[in-house]
Amino acid sequence: MSTNAPTVSGADARPPLSEPQRLLNTFIAPSKTFSDLNRKPTWWAPWLLMALLSVAFACLVDRKVGYDQVVDASLKMAAKRAEQLDRLPPDQRQQQLAIATKVTKAIVYCSPIILLVLGIVAAGVLMLTMNFLAGSEISFKVSLAVLFYAWLPPSIVKTLVIFASMMAPGFASEGFNIENPATTNLASLMEFPPSSPALYKLAAAVDVFAIWSIILLGIGFACAGKVKRSTATLIVAGWYAVLTLVSVAWAVLGS
Repeated sequence: MSTNAPTVSGADARPPLSEPQRLLNTFIAPSKTFSDLNRKPTWWAPWLLMALLSVAFACLVDRKVGYDQVVDASLKMAAKRAEQLDRLPPDQRQQQLAIATKVTKAIVYCSPIILLVLGIVAAGVLMLTMNFLAGSEISFKVSLAVLFYAWLPPSIVKTLVIFASMMAPGFASEGFNIENPATTNLASLMEFPPSSPALYKLAAAVDVFAIWSIILLGIGFACAGKVKRSTATLIVAGWYAVLTLVSVAWAVLGS
């Protein structure tokens, strides 16, 4: 009678990670976290951390900048909209600006919900692309978990950089642009408001934290979806390029 135990593969032999271990390893050993997501594809922990930071960011903008200033900066990137407002009578212009300020403030404070919706859409798109182009068999739950864990480290570090710059002595709220609040991309080398909003958007896309996110997503989908890391990274980078072109085109239409 045979008493041989079944063979356990190296991946299956790894001890399961707790949520705190997953969060920590996303920073120091991301492959361990992403490989563990096939076992239990949870996404709530990284989303919750990013949601709390986004609310803190909304409060800090409210206190240090003010959403009227945020709207004013956004109008500098949309010349056509600014011209339309300037043609209005003073009372109507103030009314429109007040409405825009309230809407902008509500959107920023609702960023946790917006983050969740964007994550769901992005996870679905990446799942379909990976499965169709790379022959992966990744599920939506795993794709969503990979996405939020990959977004976590760049989001946390970038938000802390923004907090530090806003709390530093000499912070000038007049130069604050909520669409590009951190000087971590090529747009920080340009004047604001820019002479070319489209070029500004293109320069802002060349961002240290965006590149970090792309690399982490490539690692994540390679580990969880069992595809080549180079293939997964190229797919993610391709979608980022598409979104950048859409953003640049939108800036051209609005300027």
